[in-house]
Amino acid sequence: MGDVETSPQYGTGKSAGQLTSELAASGFEVDKRTVERDLIKLSTQFPIISDERSKPYGWRWSDDARIDLPSIELSEALSLKLMEQFVKPMLPSSMIRTLEGRFRLASDKLAALGEGNRASRWINKVKVVSPTLNLMPPTIPLGVLESVQEALLADEQIDLSYRSTNDEHHKPLRIHPLGLIQRGQVTYVVATVFDYVDPRLLALHRIKSAERTGLAAHRAKGFALEQYIASGALEFGDGEEMKLVAKVSASLARHLSETPMSSDMRLVTDGEHFKLTATMRHSWQLHWWVLSQGDDIEITKPAAFRREIGERLLAAAAKYAK
Repeated sequence: MGDVETSPQYGTGKSAGQLTSELAASGFEVDKRTVERDLIKLSTQFPIISDERSKPYGWRWSDDARIDLPSIELSEALSLKLMEQFVKPMLPSSMIRTLEGRFRLASDKLAALGEGNRASRWINKVKVVSPTLNLMPPTIPLGVLESVQEALLADEQIDLSYRSTNDEHHKPLRIHPLGLIQRGQVTYVVATVFDYVDPRLLALHRIKSAERTGLAAHRAKGFALEQYIASGALEFGDGEEMKLVAKVSASLARHLSETPMSSDMRLVTDGEHFKLTATMRHSWQLHWWVLSQGDDIEITKPAAFRREIGERLLAAAAKYAK
């Protein structure tokens, strides 16, 4: 009949009508008469009693009942499974250990409900996919993620052996962690290094080793992770804004009209092309996006950005011309 914990332990209890409504809200299509028959059967096996002093009768656990059955609501089971799928990589290992039991309980709950329950099938109807090429995630050395997570949770300094993008060798760094960011397949720790105050992005897969120091981390004054992301730090550029002007094809214009590049983006047609204007940050991400559009876009302003894109395209074309 569903979860027997739906019935309260104190008071007059819940009527068969109330239980029928709650079961329907959880995805169980059952009539009131069936619920009444099931309650009578359950009362012979479990310490469930009926308050018959007034109608409708209320059903509840008896006063001396021991209610220690592990249980979970359907909505919680769905939420936990989504958390396990999408959020688990960002949780500290200590939190994951405390949640593992709930994750298993959620899986058992959905498995027990089976295909017969519409709501339990929701987990198979919701997925998140990458809009870009689905690259394989980089390998993070054993223990690095856990050490960084625990130090971040404890506001503690960490000693790293780190290799930057263009460096062949690992170098020692002492960092003050400020946050973790998942960007596509890559996990970054945002931190200040040594006594510097400017936050840096450090890719976890480039960390060879990470050791907690037990020393309190210095929190950058006024730092907020949301503001840091909003500043364009994850776009890997200088953060300078520019007024982008370009000619775009009709197909790209249709796409951008649905998913604008910025809040002030404008598209105006001259009959042959569309003129695009938008305020954008000068960044590697913008470079990558423009290059990925091929001949569907032609940058006209700023002149320096046009030259940068043109040089990259000419260099690429020269390779294919061979």
